[in-house]
Amino acid sequence: MPPFFSCEEENCGFFLHQSCAELPRTKQHPFHTHPLTLQSKAPYDGIYKCDGCRRLSNGFVYRCDVCQFDLDVCCGTLEERIEHESHVHPLFLKKTSVSRQCKGCHLWSKLVYVCDVCEDFSVDCGCATLPSKTWHMYDKHPLSLNYFVEGSLREHECGICNEKMSPKQWFYYCDDCDSGAHPSCVVGKSRRVKFGGSFKYDVHSHPLALVEETEQNNECGACGERCNGWTLECGQCKGYFHREGQCFWKEFKKSAKYLELSGMMRHRYAANVLASTPNATTN
Repeated sequence: MPPFFSCEEENCGFFLHQSCAELPRTKQHPFHTHPLTLQSKAPYDGIYKCDGCRRLSNGFVYRCDVCQFDLDVCCGTLEERIEHESHVHPLFLKKTSVSRQCKGCHLWSKLVYVCDVCEDFSVDCGCATLPSKTWHMYDKHPLSLNYFVEGSLREHECGICNEKMSPKQWFYYCDDCDSGAHPSCVVGKSRRVKFGGSFKYDVHSHPLALVEETEQNNECGACGERCNGWTLECGQCKGYFHREGQCFWKEFKKSAKYLELSGMMRHRYAANVLASTPNATTN
């Protein structure tokens, strides 16, 4: 949406909100001791996990290279005081001394909005930034974020994953269809990830582009299994490789950049990539 900037070079496809172009280059944030520097790309292939909201992104990042601490632009520019529909009192952005349980998702975090009046009320960044209304392709109507259950909530199943929904956690609901969904299912893992572009990975001789999924579930050139979910695609030879799961993680540990590091530097570098790789474990 305007106003925005765009690159004049043909076929570049680089766009930037005016508000993003005017972001401060350094920022002292309540969540971190050191100043954070705005970078246009995170290390390795640019995908990172925000330490605030835990969402994946490949956009600009407020980063501390010393501590490997990352905040996406949304969390990096959060207001320190907000009024939120879920609570009667103002909420304040803080890094707490002990983990607090979020009222929205029941996950624990030290990076939260807290109420100075109600000591037991906290909301993490992921829930605090959920849109009050949104859309999803499984429902033709808008979905509203519900914070409280009026009366008794029937045994609703999420319309996306078909798992049970807890009446004690926030959920999206469609009044027209009488159906609901987990916020994590509605938002998905790709909300702040831009697909396309290219990056040179050691697994292949040509640059590879990130795609959300392939239409034919093509075989991975590294492990031979079908590529479901995030996939790396070669535009020149139509080769495909996993960008999630154990296959990608194993190939990353063979990369020249990983092997040239040692000790704590290798550990921190690998931890960042692992955090940005869906469905991967250290096993």
